[in-house]
Amino acid sequence: MIFLSQNVCSQINVADYLRNKTLSEFVAKCNSDEERALRLLYQFEISDSIDYKCNEYVWYSDFALELDLPRRLGSITPNYYASLKIKAYSWIIRIFKKDYDECGESLYDFGFYDYKRYSENNKLPITISKNNDVFWGKIRKDLKRWYEKLNRFDLEYLRQKGQPPICPNDYRLRSDIGSMFQFKYNSENAKCDKLIDVTYYLKNKTLSEFVAYCDSNEMLALKKLYLFELPEVCPDTLMWYSEKDRFKIYHDHKDSNRLQKYASLKLKAYSWIIRIWLEQYDECPVYYDFEFYDYKMNRDGTLEAIKNDEIGGKSIAIKKSIYRWINIAEKRGIMYTRFNTKAPFRILDYSIFPKCD
Repeated sequence: MIFLSQNVCSQINVADYLRNKTLSEFVAKCNSDEERALRLLYQFEISDSIDYKCNEYVWYSDFALELDLPRRLGSITPNYYASLKIKAYSWIIRIFKKDYDECGESLYDFGFYDYKRYSENNKLPITISKNNDVFWGKIRKDLKRWYEKLNRFDLEYLRQKGQPPICPNDYRLRSDIGSMFQFKYNSENAKCDKLIDVTYYLKNKTLSEFVAYCDSNEMLALKKLYLFELPEVCPDTLMWYSEKDRFKIYHDHKDSNRLQKYASLKLKAYSWIIRIWLEQYDECPVYYDFEFYDYKMNRDGTLEAIKNDEIGGKSIAIKKSIYRWINIAEKRGIMYTRFNTKAPFRILDYSIFPKCD
């Protein structure tokens, strides 16, 4: 049995490389063409049932991730398996991230296993598990959408735009302590956390570029945006738009010269939090109206933060809502919040103007 896409490269047995070779060797076999390697991995499939005695298509079992399971279940026979199909997904992620450092002990946990043994009788085949089917379907749907973009653009474009094939919050690395790849991954995130200038990105860059600079880690980007703060007195360079700008769009006939209130980059950070949750990375020139402004101009021309009691405590309510939401997203993953329609805060708390087509 050969598991590969005949119309991409008929000489490569993808299963053999996933079993016995490294990612570097696989890409080299594809003439160092990363996009060709990505398409082969995406199209790689395994049959619906696998002979239990023939475990060459299994990557790891639930026991590899939960070492106390044999003792807890009183059995040495695994029930759940991640197949080479899951390993192919991990290679897709690694190609996108240019992570060619081989990590033999590092496993990717997507929160589900695609194969399950339904009987304690080892003579029966392993058949595809229907457990966590929603999450499995979500991963496949996201990958399909990403490959459609890959066909329209190219890999380097998607890297620059910070559009990974699978959201980093939809998986985690599981490995033994001391794994080089896990250490490298954590070190890069720690470095990124120290160096990101959120103000610079809010003023000059796109959301896609900001998330890309966060190592395509949406959770890291969300935390940075939530923690972003401005001083009590600010220059106008740290404002997003003014009340005057808002009135010009819908009320040209009004004299808005006297309007001296501003929505700061802090509110723009909130808008980016919403957009990350909605996966709205397409850039369009819109503003978010949270029905309050957080800065006002004093008589001496300085911009000063508006006290919360003057705006009905709306900013406090929104900040608390985002804080609770980030805690849920960190514990259960952004995918969970998206699937359960748990938004960072109520849709009623903001409106968008002008509307995007």
